[in-house]
Amino acid sequence: MLEMSTIDVLTCNHAVHIKPFSGESHLSCYLIRYQTEGSSRIRLNHVLYEQHQGDLLLCRPGDHYTLEDDASPDARCADYFIRCNGEALDQWWDKEYSRLITVGIDDQLMHLFQHIIYEQRRQPRDESLIQHYYLRILLLTIKRLRMHPSTHRYAPYHMKEYIEKRATESLKLSEVAAAVNLGVSRASELFKSTFHCSIIQYVIQIRLTLAKERILYDDLPLEDVAYSCGFHSYAHFSRMFTRHVGESPGSYRQRNR
Repeated sequence: MLEMSTIDVLTCNHAVHIKPFSGESHLSCYLIRYQTEGSSRIRLNHVLYEQHQGDLLLCRPGDHYTLEDDASPDARCADYFIRCNGEALDQWWDKEYSRLITVGIDDQLMHLFQHIIYEQRRQPRDESLIQHYYLRILLLTIKRLRMHPSTHRYAPYHMKEYIEKRATESLKLSEVAAAVNLGVSRASELFKSTFHCSIIQYVIQIRLTLAKERILYDDLPLEDVAYSCGFHSYAHFSRMFTRHVGESPGSYRQRNR
């Protein structure tokens, strides 16, 4: 267990650079850095790391740390970072794990950083224990990610969540794959092997489930139901609905009302 009373958050923030940025320091604390946009070059103890979007970097006291952000007006860089110290971090650290972990853009991870930053900014900071609990969750999450550094373990579930949030929008396979930093072919393969259906089939499944609810409980014309659920034409919607449900949208509404 992590003793959160022995952890001290020194600084934490969300940094955005639209111009090239560089910095160098001899670390006296732990540094956790999560790249959310662009890419950076990090040199730790004379070892060069290329940190790209979705990469998590872990540094410890005594590291010689040099940062170069590849920012420009057309391609900015952004990251979350936390500098912290404490005996619990000494216990949490394991030298066997990689310093750079590819986790992809993970909403849960970003929310943890955001909560920790918010608690740091609170004035007065009477509830620092809340920040410690968020930090505890972050450290345990990172520990799990360090033990299983491959994004392939989590990518299908991230894709599923991404699709569920945007199923009624115009979705492209390339967008779903990019959300987990994979190519279209590999993303499609992982999704199908995990959920036993293709990405397109899952999108249609969600849209039809939503359409069935709107047909029964809304008074929208069937054409409006089709468009509101992400179908680009009523003909396509009617064809997909009949194929999967076994009857036309009009018949389904009439029979179940």
